[in-house]
Amino acid sequence: MDRIPIGCCGDDCNYCPRYIATVKNDTETLRRAAVIWYRMGWRDKVLSPEEMKCYGCISVKSCVFGIKECCRKKHIDNCGYCSTMPCDELKRMFDSIKEARKSVENLIKEGLVSKEENEALNKAFWSKEERLIRIAGNRIND
Repeated sequence: MDRIPIGCCGDDCNYCPRYIATVKNDTETLRRAAVIWYRMGWRDKVLSPEEMKCYGCISVKSCVFGIKECCRKKHIDNCGYCSTMPCDELKRMFDSIKEARKSVENLIKEGLVSKEENEALNKAFWSKEERLIRIAGNRIND
Protein backbone atom coordinates (compact mmCIF):
# COMPACT_ATOMS: atom_id res chain seq x y z
CA MET A 1 0.00 0.00 0.00
CA ASP A 2 1.44 3.37 -1.03
CA ARG A 3 1.64 6.09 1.62
CA ILE A 4 -0.91 8.80 1.10
CA PRO A 5 -0.37 12.41 2.16
CA ILE A 6 -1.44 13.75 5.54
CA GLY A 7 -5.12 14.75 5.55
CA CYS A 8 -6.31 18.35 5.60
CA CYS A 9 -6.87 18.26 9.38
CA GLY A 10 -3.64 16.42 10.12
CA ASP A 11 -4.99 12.86 10.10
CA ASP A 12 -2.51 10.24 8.96
CA CYS A 13 -4.69 7.84 7.00
CA ASN A 14 -1.77 5.46 6.63
CA TYR A 15 -2.53 4.28 10.18
CA CYS A 16 -6.32 4.59 10.10
CA PRO A 17 -8.06 1.22 10.56
CA ARG A 18 -10.90 2.41 8.35
CA TYR A 19 -8.63 3.49 5.47
CA ILE A 20 -6.48 0.36 5.69
CA ALA A 21 -9.58 -1.87 5.76
CA THR A 22 -10.99 -0.04 2.73
CA VAL A 23 -7.81 -0.54 0.72
CA LYS A 24 -7.65 -4.22 1.72
CA ASN A 25 -11.41 -4.68 1.23
CA ASP A 26 -11.58 -6.03 4.79
CA THR A 27 -15.30 -5.99 5.56
CA GLU A 28 -14.91 -7.33 9.10
CA THR A 29 -12.53 -4.53 10.13
CA LEU A 30 -14.87 -1.96 8.55
CA ARG A 31 -17.73 -3.48 10.57
CA ARG A 32 -15.67 -3.23 13.77
CA ALA A 33 -14.59 0.33 12.93
CA ALA A 34 -18.26 1.29 12.43
CA VAL A 35 -19.03 0.26 16.01
CA ILE A 36 -15.98 2.07 17.38
CA TRP A 37 -16.78 5.26 15.38
CA TYR A 38 -20.37 5.14 16.70
CA ARG A 39 -19.28 4.55 20.31
CA MET A 40 -16.78 7.44 20.05
CA GLY A 41 -19.57 9.73 18.86
CA TRP A 42 -18.15 10.17 15.36
CA ARG A 43 -21.32 8.72 13.81
CA ASP A 44 -24.94 8.90 14.95
CA LYS A 45 -25.53 5.25 14.05
CA VAL A 46 -23.52 2.14 13.24
CA LEU A 47 -22.84 2.37 9.51
CA SER A 48 -22.58 -0.55 7.10
CA PRO A 49 -19.10 -1.59 5.90
CA GLU A 50 -19.93 -0.02 2.53
CA GLU A 51 -20.77 3.31 4.20
CA MET A 52 -17.57 3.13 6.27
CA LYS A 53 -15.26 2.87 3.27
CA CYS A 54 -12.81 5.75 3.08
CA TYR A 55 -9.99 6.53 0.67
CA GLY A 56 -8.69 9.53 2.61
CA CYS A 57 -9.55 13.22 2.29
CA ILE A 58 -9.89 12.95 -1.45
CA SER A 59 -12.94 10.71 -0.99
CA VAL A 60 -14.63 12.78 1.72
CA LYS A 61 -17.33 15.04 0.29
CA SER A 62 -17.36 17.49 3.18
CA CYS A 63 -15.91 18.03 6.62
CA VAL A 64 -18.05 18.65 9.71
CA PHE A 65 -15.58 21.37 10.73
CA GLY A 66 -15.20 22.84 7.21
CA ILE A 67 -11.48 22.09 7.23
CA LYS A 68 -11.30 20.30 3.88
CA GLU A 69 -13.24 23.11 2.22
CA CYS A 70 -10.97 25.74 3.80
CA CYS A 71 -7.79 23.97 2.65
CA ARG A 72 -9.21 23.64 -0.86
CA LYS A 73 -10.11 27.36 -0.92
CA LYS A 74 -6.60 28.32 0.26
CA HIS A 75 -4.94 25.82 -2.12
CA ILE A 76 -3.01 24.07 0.67
CA ASP A 77 -2.62 20.36 1.40
CA ASN A 78 -3.36 20.61 5.11
CA CYS A 79 -3.67 23.09 7.97
CA GLY A 80 0.04 22.87 8.75
CA TYR A 81 0.59 25.08 5.67
CA CYS A 82 -1.88 27.73 6.83
CA SER A 83 -0.61 31.03 8.22
CA THR A 84 -3.61 31.28 10.59
CA MET A 85 -3.18 27.85 12.19
CA PRO A 86 -4.72 27.08 14.59
CA CYS A 87 -8.00 28.70 13.62
CA ASP A 88 -11.24 28.38 15.60
CA GLU A 89 -12.45 25.46 13.46
CA LEU A 90 -9.23 23.56 14.04
CA LYS A 91 -9.39 24.26 17.78
CA ARG A 92 -12.97 22.90 17.85
CA MET A 93 -11.79 19.78 16.05
CA PHE A 94 -8.88 19.32 18.49
CA ASP A 95 -11.38 19.54 21.35
CA SER A 96 -13.60 16.92 19.72
CA ILE A 97 -10.57 14.63 19.33
CA LYS A 98 -9.87 14.94 23.06
CA GLU A 99 -13.46 13.88 23.77
CA ALA A 100 -13.24 10.95 21.36
CA ARG A 101 -9.99 9.88 23.00
CA LYS A 102 -11.73 9.80 26.40
CA SER A 103 -14.47 7.63 24.87
CA VAL A 104 -11.85 5.21 23.56
CA GLU A 105 -10.29 4.94 27.02
CA ASN A 106 -13.68 3.69 28.23
CA LEU A 107 -13.96 1.33 25.26
CA ILE A 108 -10.54 -0.10 26.14
CA LYS A 109 -11.71 -0.72 29.72
CA GLU A 110 -14.82 -2.45 28.34
CA GLY A 111 -12.65 -4.63 26.09
CA LEU A 112 -14.16 -3.22 22.89
CA VAL A 113 -10.93 -1.57 21.67
CA SER A 114 -7.60 -3.37 21.87
CA LYS A 115 -4.33 -1.69 22.79
CA GLU A 116 -3.22 -2.20 19.16
CA GLU A 117 -6.35 -0.49 17.85
CA ASN A 118 -5.81 2.38 20.28
CA GLU A 119 -2.22 2.73 19.08
CA ALA A 120 -3.47 2.90 15.47
CA LEU A 121 -6.02 5.56 16.48
CA ASN A 122 -3.22 7.45 18.25
CA LYS A 123 -1.03 7.41 15.15
CA ALA A 124 -3.91 8.24 12.81
CA PHE A 125 -5.93 10.79 14.79
CA TRP A 126 -4.83 11.63 18.34
CA SER A 127 -1.45 12.97 17.16
CA LYS A 128 -2.85 15.35 14.53
CA GLU A 129 -2.23 18.56 16.49
CA GLU A 130 1.44 17.70 17.03
CA ARG A 131 1.75 16.62 13.39
CA LEU A 132 0.33 19.92 12.11
CA ILE A 133 2.58 21.91 14.46
CA ARG A 134 5.57 19.99 13.11
CA ILE A 135 4.50 20.70 9.50
CA ALA A 136 4.00 24.40 10.33
CA GLY A 137 7.43 24.53 11.99
CA ASN A 138 9.06 22.98 8.95
CA ARG A 139 7.22 25.46 6.70
CA ILE A 140 8.40 28.43 8.80
CA ASN A 141 11.99 27.15 9.03
CA ASP A 142 12.35 26.44 5.29
